[in-house]
Order: sequence, then C-alpha cells, then structure tokens
Amino acid sequence: MTWLNCETDQQDKSLVDTLWCSVCRRYENGICSFKNFSRAWIDGSNNHKTSNVSDHARSEPHKAAMMLLRKEQAKTRNEPITSYSPIARSLLSTSMDPAVRERVKKKFDISFVLAKEHIPFTKYPAIHQLEERHGVDLGAAYKNRDSAQNFTHYIAESQRRQLQTDLGASDCNFYSVLMDGSTDKGRVENELFVMLFCRKNDTLQEIQTCARFFCVMEPSKADADGLVDCLSTALKRMGIKNLLEREDVLKHPSDSELPVLVGCGTDGAAVNVSGQNGMRGKIQAALPWVYWAWCYAHRLELACKDAFSSKLFHDIDDMLLRLYYLYEKSPKKCRELSELICDLKEVYEFQEGGNLPVRSHGSRWITYKRKSLQRVVDRYGAYLSHLSTLAEDSSTKSADRQRLKGYILKWRCKNYHWCCTLY
Repeated sequence: MTWLNCETDQQDKSLVDTLWCSVCRRYENGICSFKNFSRAWIDGSNNHKTSNVSDHARSEPHKAAMMLLRKEQAKTRNEPITSYSPIARSLLSTSMDPAVRERVKKKFDISFVLAKEHIPFTKYPAIHQLEERHGVDLGAAYKNRDSAQNFTHYIAESQRRQLQTDLGASDCNFYSVLMDGSTDKGRVENELFVMLFCRKNDTLQEIQTCARFFCVMEPSKADADGLVDCLSTALKRMGIKNLLEREDVLKHPSDSELPVLVGCGTDGAAVNVSGQNGMRGKIQAALPWVYWAWCYAHRLELACKDAFSSKLFHDIDDMLLRLYYLYEKSPKKCRELSELICDLKEVYEFQEGGNLPVRSHGSRWITYKRKSLQRVVDRYGAYLSHLSTLAEDSSTKSADRQRLKGYILKWRCKNYHWCCTLY
C-alpha cells in the first residue's frame, strides 16, 4: 500500500496541486500528540520537492502512523506480533545478547505491575530510576512512558494469543461470555468481556473451568445492535467467525470444528435481556441453543435493595451521606476527630483503618455501604461525641449548631445503632 497521494489541478488534470499522506490522514488521532506533528501532509502540501517527501517518510509521526497500519493489518490477518513489533522481533532473535534480553524482561515486569495495580504509565520513568538506584541493571533504552505502554500492549497481545490457542485446542468445544458496561473517567462507555470455557488438565487429569478476560471495546451505540456488533468484533479478534452468521453450526452446535457459544451472562437491563428487540432476542434468533443468564450479583443487589427499602434504612443511608459530607471539606473537623479517636484508643479498641466516614453513595454495590457501615459502627460513639462538641462550640454558626443537635437527637436513638449493625 502506497501512502503518497496527490490531488491534481482543477483546470489542468496533468498538473499536481497538492501532495498528502493517506496513512497519516487515516491515523491522525493516533499521531497528533507527537512534538513535531504537522497537518501539512494531512491537509495537503504544496511543496513538491523530493526532499520534502523523504523528510516526511523519515519523520516520527509518519513512522508511528505506519506502525499503526501494520498493527491493524496484522490483527486482520491474524499474524503474530513480530510482524509489526520491533521489540518482539528483538526478543525472539537468537542473536540477542542474553544480558540485553534480561534487561528487557525486567522492564516487562515493571510494566505488568503498573497495569495490574492501576498505576499511571507516567510513573514508569520514576520506577525505572528507583530500580537503577537499587542497583538493578536496566540499560539505557526504553525508559519513557511510551515504552511502558508498548510493553503492556505486547503483554496483553500475548495473553490474547494464549487464550486463542486454548480455544483452538481439541478439547475445547464450547464457551460462554460474560459482559458488562463500564464508563471511564473520560465518560466513554465500554463493554468488558470475560470468556468461560472448560479444558482438560493433563497434569491433574481433570476438567478445569477457565475464566479469562479477553476484550474491552467501545460500542458504536449502546443499543442491542451496537452491543451485538461489539461482541461479534471481540470474537473476531479471537479467530471466531461472525457471531450471527455461523452457517456451520446452525444445524447443531456439535457439528462445528470451532468452539461454539452456548451461554451469555449480562445484567437485567432491557437492552440486554429483552427477548424481542434486545441483545438476547437477536442472538437467540440466530443461535437458539444459547442460554441467557441474568447476572446473580446484580440480582442479589436488587434483592438487597428491596429488602432494605423501609424508611428506617433510608434514614441510615441519609445518616451515612451527611456524616461523609460533614467531614469531607473541613480539615479542622477531620483533625479534631482524629485527635479525639487517638485519645479514646487508650481506653477502647478500634478496628484498623482510617478515622473519617467512608463514602457510601455513588455506587449501588453492597460493598460500598458495608465498608461505610463498618466504619460507623466501630466509631459510632466517637462520631456522636465529636458532634456534641461541635454543637456546643460557640465558633460554629447558630444554624449549624441547631442542625447538629437535631442529628444527635435522632442518631442517639437505639434503633439507629441496632439497624446499622443489622444493615
């Protein structure tokens, strides 16, 4: 594929008007952050000199765009990482110095820890320097954040290919998919996919159930068609044909040589479980044997929500919310509370952890409220004692003192502490 394109003059078609790079134009979003990025070869360059073309071919943004192109082509053709990755080619090279190979492996380990512990890639150079101060020989190459991102990508690619190998094994005939939506900090909605399958463990001579995370993708739309397309694209990356065009298994799933989808697990949203216009209906129309499971964790959450729907438990939620915001933006109150609990530790025994109330809202999952309630139950007396001090403090506004006295009068009721323990 040639990247050099031209636009001719409108009046004389034999004359070249502008030159532009099709690859840089295609991957503009992926290269626009480079320091020497220019839109000249995206909008069109009027400089027709050969040296200008050569300079663009040697530029870092163009090399990055070509790398993105090779990566996309490799995924389409299901080619190995070595077809586009210089780092992977170096690691597989038999002529690579063992000391250099060992350095690169250590950098892979650092990148893996960053990704596993949700540490930003911007911390990679600092950790690299720390390891060198500890006497670890890491060499002078691959020291920036981009290297950490590349290492992590290759780790993920190797995991994907290992999963693909496991699915292609002769003893793996069926699989199920768990999926759920998530929104990141950029307010971008993504779908996360986990694959479940069984395979024979030759060492233990038993059937082993495997659950592997295999993809996170942004759907084109959050409707049934968009989610089905998203799942189909994710499965294509694993070498599985189009989800709804499986002509080889339409008669019976056991007739297929490839692993067959037999189950899906989602939450109870209508876009997922509707039997007519939902994702469930569209998939089961093509694959009628697919068993659809409503996520038990979501169902348990809804059941608990219904069980604790009385007014008293709503009042406890309100208490957790007010306690959290009472201390959230007041360093003075936080300091006074910490000093009070520090004094009380000489007499009472508290659980390990912080002293401030924990946020219980913002998520519907039970663990958030459980963690917040554990903190409140453990330090219930300390909180009420501090609120009493604030309610009598003359430096506190009159309206705030009256509000605090109302909280104390309500929260000292024995039912509150009993229901917090039950909740």
